[in-house]
Amino acid sequence: MVRLIALIGVFVRSASTRGRMLGLFALGIFAIALAVVVRTAPDADADAPGTLVDALGLTLIVPVAALLVATATLGQLRSDQSLVYVWLRPVSRLSIAAAAWIASMLITLPTVALPLMVTAAMAGGDSDLVVATAVATVLGLAAYNGIFVALGLLTRHAAIWGLGYILVWEGVLAALGSGINRLALRNYTRSIMESMGGADLPLANSSTTTAVIVLAAVAVVAVLVTGRRLARAEVD
Repeated sequence: MVRLIALIGVFVRSASTRGRMLGLFALGIFAIALAVVVRTAPDADADAPGTLVDALGLTLIVPVAALLVATATLGQLRSDQSLVYVWLRPVSRLSIAAAAWIASMLITLPTVALPLMVTAAMAGGDSDLVVATAVATVLGLAAYNGIFVALGLLTRHAAIWGLGYILVWEGVLAALGSGINRLALRNYTRSIMESMGGADLPLANSSTTTAVIVLAAVAVVAVLVTGRRLARAEVD
């Protein structure tokens, strides 16, 4: 446990650079400011708070924030060739992968989940919508962070591939019906917002139970894949 905590500290310091943290805070402030605009708009309807959280928070801020942070946990150390010092520690490779994921969560939860909850409230959402925002954001961050930690280890161009994944895979598949959108994580965070928060969102066709299981499973599998890759990789 002591070694795991030490590893988490290493990854937090690696990923929480000044520029990255300022970017995350800027995204949160922008979301809250936009919520104020939505609430004071004369033609805003009852679905506006949920639509805002979905369109801005779950569609953009959550995956982008995870991309910025999670790819840097292992990726930054790999780029400056210091990952070998972590890799040679007397801990399991799965522990290293788990520590990178936990570090990503520790950074993104306060800088993303809290501002989006405030956004939901400031936009005029009720308590159910705020709770749904919290659940969808936390589970979405868990899944995205898992994927992007693995991506940061697998390629030196993680930011490019990650943006492609967000814009093309998530963007295109989430807009398709007939069950195809179930291949996109956005479908599950959106479904939580609709079923728990009462938001009227398009193409949200999964139950809350299914959404929770899928997002949690993606996070676990991604960490396991990262650990397996670390165990088989030659780190320079």
